Amino acid sequence: MTGTSNKKTLTDLAEETGTAAEARARKASDTLKKTAQSATRRAKSKANEKITEKQNEAAGRVEASADAARAAAEKLETGSVQRHATERIAESLNDAAVAIRQTDMRTILDETNAFARRNPVLFAGGAALLGFAAARLLKASEGRNTRSSSAGHGEAFQINGDRA
Repeated sequence: MTGTSNKKTLTDLAEETGTAAEARARKASDTLKKTAQSATRRAKSKANEKITEKQNEAAGRVEASADAARAAAEKLETGSVQRHATERIAESLNDAAVAIRQTDMRTILDETNAFARRNPVLFAGGAALLGFAAARLLKASEGRNTRSSSAGHGEAFQINGDRA
């Protein structure tokens, strides 16, 4: 009988060991799954924070462009076509800034892609126009920085850049 009871004991021990190993494996799997889910949540949260930050930066840039367009419109002749067009551009830019702040980034990208597919020539023309406008703004701001830094060294400049 000792041979039979030893077999049962070894069999029981093997089953218990197998059951314990399965339980540990499930527990380790659950812990790993929870850790991965937590890491995923943290990564998504950080990504959303970064997207919101970049969205606000982009909206701020568009608002600055709207302000620049408004300022340019004020310098144009009242009632002129140019002034009216510039004011409309400023309004549209302001609306775009609001939309950028309030719209989900995925939606903005999807709508931009859809617009580019429907109107590729218009999209490319608009992108080129924005590029030219950005280059002009950068060139204008460089000129102001150069004049103001030179003026700070005792040299005076008139509006056209000639020495006074």
